[in-house]
Amino acid sequence: MKKIVIILVSFLVLFTFIMLNYLLWDKENLMEQRDMNKIEQDWLRGQNRTLQTTVEELEDAVRDLQSQKETQQNKIIELENQLREALEKENENMQKIREQNQALNTFKVFMEDQVREIAAKWFSDITNNRYEASYLYLDKEFTFFDTPLNKEEYLKTISEIESIYIQKSKNDMTKSFVVLQDDAGAYDIKARVQTTLSLRQPNAERIKNNLRNGANTLEITFRYNPDLENWVIIMVTAA
Repeated sequence: MKKIVIILVSFLVLFTFIMLNYLLWDKENLMEQRDMNKIEQDWLRGQNRTLQTTVEELEDAVRDLQSQKETQQNKIIELENQLREALEKENENMQKIREQNQALNTFKVFMEDQVREIAAKWFSDITNNRYEASYLYLDKEFTFFDTPLNKEEYLKTISEIESIYIQKSKNDMTKSFVVLQDDAGAYDIKARVQTTLSLRQPNAERIKNNLRNGANTLEITFRYNPDLENWVIIMVTAA
């Protein structure tokens, strides 16, 4: 009986020792697990902070892009407004130019009698051999059938004409002196002139290729000279 009691007591002591060891081992495992969990939690918190920072940076980038988009849209709207204003201004300018051209054409028609008188006086001086006087009706850039003429060349050329007159108009439908609209510079007047002309034969070598005896239709371009306060002849060509 005594042995049985000793065995039971020994077994109880051994069991108690084993249980104590198990509890100690389990406690150590729990502490290690807790430490690991703490480390993992710290890592997760770090990752969360990193992700949160990344999200905030992305949100800032999105806001910045949105701001840039709005800025670009505002610039586009501003450019569209500027373009529309420029087109409106261009249309206004074109309308003003058309009105000015119309006014100039009307003015040129009113100047018909004045430039006709200049042409008639020029022809009269040529016919009456007043070549020096006829030269005063010319612009310094005068061209005769696309050929620039200085004074000496002009006097030699024009002296080959014996007489020249503006033909008399038969009626308003066939006027012998007509101002041409939209066919000259803003400060020029171009007129179509029907003339009767006689050349000095047989010495009209300079102009015989451009003019002939009898009827000749010429286009004469006049330009206003502010120094002379009058119109001068800048060009004579065939019509």
